[in-house]
Amino acid sequence: MMEANDKLLNSKQVLDLFDGHLSYRTLLNLVREKKLKALKVGGKLVFSERYVLQWRDRQLGVA
Repeated sequence: MMEANDKLLNSKQVLDLFDGHLSYRTLLNLVREKKLKALKVGGKLVFSERYVLQWRDRQLGVA
């Protein structure tokens, strides 16, 4: 999932990528349902920017 050189994003940064089209609650549900991969580090969710962008493009039918 994540490589050593991946840029990591927190939940707020992921939500910013979606320009308000995704709520925090929806993000948590996607992670819980294993539709969006995340790691929990110190009680906070951490996402790979590369993976989130690929996931977003697949959901929008871009890629």
